[in-house]
Amino acid sequence: MDIISFLEDNWDAVSAAPWVFVAFAILFGGAGFALGRFLHFERSNTLQSRIDLLNDRLSKKDEDIARISSNHAISEDIKDKSGSTPPKFRFLIMGTNIFTTDFSGRQQTGIILDVSLWNMGGDGIVVTAELDVLIQNNPPETLKPRDFGSHIRLTGNPTVIIRREDSLFEKIKEVEVSRTPIEGKIMFISDMEHQLVKDSRTHFKLTLRDNYEGTAVYETSIGNL
Repeated sequence: MDIISFLEDNWDAVSAAPWVFVAFAILFGGAGFALGRFLHFERSNTLQSRIDLLNDRLSKKDEDIARISSNHAISEDIKDKSGSTPPKFRFLIMGTNIFTTDFSGRQQTGIILDVSLWNMGGDGIVVTAELDVLIQNNPPETLKPRDFGSHIRLTGNPTVIIRREDSLFEKIKEVEVSRTPIEGKIMFISDMEHQLVKDSRTHFKLTLRDNYEGTAVYETSIGNL
């Protein structure tokens, strides 16, 4: 409507120089078209960049989700194969009985520890134990548990009889160790002299190892037992 009014008002000028008017119309029309295309192209590029960025973010999130799912599947597989989460065994040495023995045909020192054992974690078993004996001015000695046999008779006042079923390892064979403590005995045989082992300054370090390669450690001295 504005163009028609412009032509009506300026028809004499347009009629006098029609090609000038046509040239200006083409020039300004082409410039407007070019500007429109340029703005449209820039807007399209901006939108495409945003779309590409969002696609990249979605792709990374998909990868993160896949990785998390894979890790979860692996951990579940490991958990299924192991049967449970690792145990957390704890124990105390409640007392000791130190005596002279000749189990191997020569005089040695027997050490029987009264141990209270419980478990704060998942299912598991104690598979081994070792006792480090540290005596003043002597190199430490590392001992492995010894079997009680059917029983052990310790002469004295009073005489003490310790049977196989009193062994901590025998007690936990058929029982799942839980938060309720289980008390039992562990025996070790040392080559150190009886009087040295009984010295109040003698230090014991008992280590229990479970089937997950976890360890529980308790240290004390004879003077505290």
